[in-house]
Amino acid sequence: MHIHPSLRSTAASGLVAGALVCTVASLVYPVYKFTKTQDAAAGTSAQAPVVPGFPTPSGPTETTTSGPLTAADREFVVQVRLSDLWELPAGQQAQAQGTTAAVRSAGGDLVTGHTRLDGDVQSAAVAVGVDLPTQPDAGQRASLTRLSGAQGTAYDRLFANTLHGSDDALFQFAAQIRADTQNSVVRRLATQTNGIVLQQIAALERTGLVDFTGGGTTAPPAPTPTTSASSVSPAPSSPVPAPPTITYTISASEAPR
Repeated sequence: MHIHPSLRSTAASGLVAGALVCTVASLVYPVYKFTKTQDAAAGTSAQAPVVPGFPTPSGPTETTTSGPLTAADREFVVQVRLSDLWELPAGQQAQAQGTTAAVRSAGGDLVTGHTRLDGDVQSAAVAVGVDLPTQPDAGQRASLTRLSGAQGTAYDRLFANTLHGSDDALFQFAAQIRADTQNSVVRRLATQTNGIVLQQIAALERTGLVDFTGGGTTAPPAPTPTTSASSVSPAPSSPVPAPPTITYTISASEAPR
């Protein structure tokens, strides 16, 4: 059977066109599906920075005058407050119990830094409507107890490594929030936190006792996950009292201005 050349040309063009359509569709559909999946996830899930030592935030994103407030934002505000509640008394203890000038100086930096940061986080919490804890969590209280039981150079080393690990984790969390948050109040708090915590990390490293290999480092206390999006239980059902020498206090002279 003889086929006119023009018909053969038309058929070939149709096959080429069909192949192109299929190719484009195979490329576009995955992108479309990914975009829809991301759009759907954005409305139901929160930022969840993967930072060792901190719980994965979950919960809805709230609308505030300073921008969207995600579960990660709320968790960060709570964890900043928790760091104040245990690192400040740890610093006070180091000022009295450290055996070297460098350890006592690092303790003073912790007191000064967390006194200032405590004022920052309380202002931020009011602005975005986040309830704050009123005492350290169980892991942090256990760290304070371990510090209270140490003496001499063993205390110095335990203090430097425990607090260095804790501050390093908070520094990473703050950096992640600083990069991701769309809330101006939380972003400002993250900036303030990183500045203060970096100074404390440097002071702890100046003691010469920080073990960067991890061999002599006590892991930082694991924060207790919050049980709701915007509130934190102010106290556990069976509170463990902190030793009298490390009771959390802010004197009038230390109060944030």
